[in-house]
Amino acid sequence: MATLRWAMDPRTAVSARTEWYTDDDQVIATTGVAAPLRATGGSVGLDRRLGTLLTWRTEARTLVNRDAIFADRRAASGVSRT
Repeated sequence: MATLRWAMDPRTAVSARTEWYTDDDQVIATTGVAAPLRATGGSVGLDRRLGTLLTWRTEARTLVNRDAIFADRRAASGVSRT
């Protein structure tokens, strides 16, 4: 995993993260199909400090797997890679 964080001011920060998962035995996540979890993903976020003990994070995130394992009602097979 790699993370970058840029503090715009004392109360606001922007972050970006990349991550990857490999779970051939489906211990972390059960995929529901024979294919294991082998995903790469990323996210971007905005942190806003609301007080000394509270920070609000808004984040957009995506994961892509090598095989189709994610539920997708639009796909003919019912699963997709994203």
